[in-house]
Amino acid sequence: MENILKTALIIIFLGSAMMKLVDFENTALLFSDNLKLPFAMAKLVLSLSIIVELFLSFALLKDWQKQKSVYFFALFVFMFFIILNLTFINDKIENCGCMGAFITNNPVFSIIKSSIMLILFVFVSLKKEKVS
Repeated sequence: MENILKTALIIIFLGSAMMKLVDFENTALLFSDNLKLPFAMAKLVLSLSIIVELFLSFALLKDWQKQKSVYFFALFVFMFFIILNLTFINDKIENCGCMGAFITNNPVFSIIKSSIMLILFVFVSLKKEKVS
């Protein structure tokens, strides 16, 4: 069961990062519009989110789930959780850009997805630490 959860998380993180990379400019425009950021800043935020997703994919792949990565992930998810909530409250956006510009995700779906992923990541990480 743990391997299935870990594999699912790896696929989601890698898929999200790859979809953002494939259509980087349009996803950056989406970030810029949704978050009311200058385009250059939106590109930076997008780049950081891709790096974090790739880092977490490889951390899971290499069984490197120590407390630091769990806290790092929790901080990342919490940050975007707050941003999505504020954006959703202030503006009725249709696509949060969480899976790039290709797949349309509304903020509510993204918040639920991120919460579930956080819980699964912590579960897999804590389970691995108890075994070690």
